[in-house]
Amino acid sequence: MKLRMLVGVLVLAFTPAAAAGAADAPLPSAGGLAELTGQQSCGVPAGTVDAAGAPQVACQTLAPLVAPGPTVASADGRFVYVAGGTDAATIFGHGAGYGGLLVLSRDPATGALGRVQCLSNDTSDGAGVVACDPITAAVDPAALAISPDGTALAMVASGSGSLTLFRRDAQSGTLSEVGCAQETVPYNGRCKSAPSLEGVTAVAFSPDGKDIYAASTFRSAIVQLRADEDGSLTRRCISADSTSGSCARAPQLTGPVSLHVSPDGRFVYALTLRGVTWLARDADTGVLSPGGCVVPATGEACGSGRTGATDGVTGYFSAPQVAVSPGAETWLVGTGYAGEATLTVLRRSAQDGSLQRAGCLTQTPYEEPTDEELLDEEPLDEGDPDTASRSVAPRQAAPCAQTPVLPAGGAMVALADGRFVVTGYGAAAAITVGADGTPRADGCLAVDDNRCAATTLSGTATGAAALPGGGAVLVSFGVSQLTSAPTATARAVGTRVRLALTCPATGGSCSAT
Repeated sequence: MKLRMLVGVLVLAFTPAAAAGAADAPLPSAGGLAELTGQQSCGVPAGTVDAAGAPQVACQTLAPLVAPGPTVASADGRFVYVAGGTDAATIFGHGAGYGGLLVLSRDPATGALGRVQCLSNDTSDGAGVVACDPITAAVDPAALAISPDGTALAMVASGSGSLTLFRRDAQSGTLSEVGCAQETVPYNGRCKSAPSLEGVTAVAFSPDGKDIYAASTFRSAIVQLRADEDGSLTRRCISADSTSGSCARAPQLTGPVSLHVSPDGRFVYALTLRGVTWLARDADTGVLSPGGCVVPATGEACGSGRTGATDGVTGYFSAPQVAVSPGAETWLVGTGYAGEATLTVLRRSAQDGSLQRAGCLTQTPYEEPTDEELLDEEPLDEGDPDTASRSVAPRQAAPCAQTPVLPAGGAMVALADGRFVVTGYGAAAAITVGADGTPRADGCLAVDDNRCAATTLSGTATGAAALPGGGAVLVSFGVSQLTSAPTATARAVGTRVRLALTCPATGGSCSAT
């Protein structure tokens, strides 16, 4: 059962890190990430307070959503769409479950946000603040996708076992429901029947816009929906055991949690309980057929069948633990959490669609303090439940590179310039993948880690969307406050220190002496 959480929005500008020579000693750096400044560039729910208990005034008040997560931005960066909700087992006044969708406007020059529209399954915003437009089936939204031409938005909801298609107005950003498909249509329900949508978790459009693909973790299936010229809906599916809705069979397709279609439309990829699985797509019909599967941790082919060993690639949170570069040539897969997290890079072959392991990144292992250091510390209470977890983290075998700080467990996103942002509790890091496939951490933002630039990011990011020019929007469970965080590096020159400062491209200014 999901807890009721209210939406906060954080916008990150992305600027190149200041160049530093071999002798440079970097100050705490954000790796080119900078939080935008200004009250209008962030949003928090009504009644939010700061650390001192005073009313939060650093950010504007935006209509809240329950348990926000799925996030997507328009191609021009002028609108951001955030969905949230709960399953049917909620105790917060939505006995049948809740699902809502918030439309925000965004000024590309300043990052200023504004509320445009909200939609929900019970016409409320989940907190009784404002009225919303109705959605037929939207309990517990799991993913959003905008069509390649920008005229439509698709939303899948795991609680409803449904896929809803909206017409999108490119000028105003507003949405209007066109239709929906659902595995179990209630009595007098308006959605069309589409088996294998129970537990749906991901959605994607084909590049030609003809097909919508939805992945069901529960059914271990991918459903293809295509609207024919006569208005009828053609449904096909492919699943791990072919028993769900008379689907075709792809043994590696166990528990898919994300979907990506290659830019050329020839392949569809899913992060599954086995690894990353790819399927061939027929250009004329959109029909999928089995392809291959790779285990990120080893680079080996995946096992087959539902009983095969899993690699735990889906992480601990509902946010997808995979991010794909704009051209789909580089994949970043996150596994584990906290000090045991690993980021693995996969490279994609444009010829046959296969993925090959290229490199990985782990956090520098925790080292036990010396006897002298222990004497300076307060003794640990043996009854402290955290004591047992403070053991040395297992070392990752080569060829993984290492970094002192590696956020994990939160949303991941590929930026427009090819870099990546990974997030964890109160932290975010900028990741660059080298030409040889080796990932490196350029810097980080953190609430309470002096190795990173300071941030006001609270909680763990549950949704992320890339913006034009290299920016990103992060949605978190808690307050999301935006402050200036320029990138700086320092170098000793004789008895002086030379400081190089890189300011955010938008959303504020900074200077230094």
